[in-house]
Amino acid sequence: MIDRCREYGIEPIITLSHLEIPYALFEKYDGWQNHCFIDHFIRYACLMIDRYAYKVKYWITFNEINCALHFPFVVGVGIDRGQDQKSIMYQALHNLLIANAKIIAYVHARYPALKVDGMIAHAPIYPLTCRPLDVLAAKRQERENLMAGDVMVHGHYPSYALKMMADENVVVKFEKDDLDLLKNNHVDFLALSYYNSHAASADKHEMTSGNLFGGAKNPYLKTTSWGWPIDPIGLRIVLNDLSERYDGLPLMITENGIGAKDTLVNGKVHDDYRIAYLKEHLAMAEAAIGDGVNLIAYTVWSFIDIISASGRQMSKRYGLVYVDKDDAGNGTLARYKKDSFAFYQAYLAKHRSC
Repeated sequence: MIDRCREYGIEPIITLSHLEIPYALFEKYDGWQNHCFIDHFIRYACLMIDRYAYKVKYWITFNEINCALHFPFVVGVGIDRGQDQKSIMYQALHNLLIANAKIIAYVHARYPALKVDGMIAHAPIYPLTCRPLDVLAAKRQERENLMAGDVMVHGHYPSYALKMMADENVVVKFEKDDLDLLKNNHVDFLALSYYNSHAASADKHEMTSGNLFGGAKNPYLKTTSWGWPIDPIGLRIVLNDLSERYDGLPLMITENGIGAKDTLVNGKVHDDYRIAYLKEHLAMAEAAIGDGVNLIAYTVWSFIDIISASGRQMSKRYGLVYVDKDDAGNGTLARYKKDSFAFYQAYLAKHRSC
């Protein structure tokens, strides 16, 4: 796969862990809240990097690392009822951040030309109204979403994060060298997934259906069939905000796309809605570059249809290529290019020399 990408002038980007861990290790150690998970990951990651360092420049340690605080089981964190769930989630996130820092140290010492990052899931958080309490609620939610990014970029836990943990009686065990590891090993770029924006309110409002991080319904935005707001301008806002927050650090969009119910008719899928989504978001990515954002990569989610992690459905399709498989697991796995495939192919060809 790497060789074929390079053959066609495609810069390969490897994510070492994308929402999966060996289940045998999960059963034995209960996931990332166990400190020994760090050693298991380091052994695997170093093997991968040593093997492909001469072919791959960009490495992402963990996909959506901040989701340890939102969807722990998906990331690989075991939680049982009756446990101190908050402490377990924060401990798992801390262990992920330490593993990320150790890989950065390893790569920088042995392969200084390579670039390493831990990716976050991110979205702009709008106050539902201009009421100060709503603005404050948006700020708090934004901080929670960006805490992992702040640690990876700045090399320490920000004061607001320590206050949040104290307020929630969270207990996280720090090993002897953890703070030095974070301080001395910063990411080389910041990767993020972007699908939508969120609205925050100090009051209880009807939540947007399917909105992973939660939020009030934004009356100014249309939504997908799963209730996710469609907000291309939000991508431009996010890129500008992160560029300012992290002093022009290179940014990379590693997931952007729309989940939809596609219909295959005579080997064709006419997904104009996906083309419209991609066209609008790509335009905003270009606009952000015009704003001065150092955006070094954009990768659409996803090339082929796979089971949606959020909905556990095959029918929630993101791909440019249709895969013949339904929610019950029936189908031939035959693949068909959607109309969006041709659109994206033409877009890439047009911008290849840019």
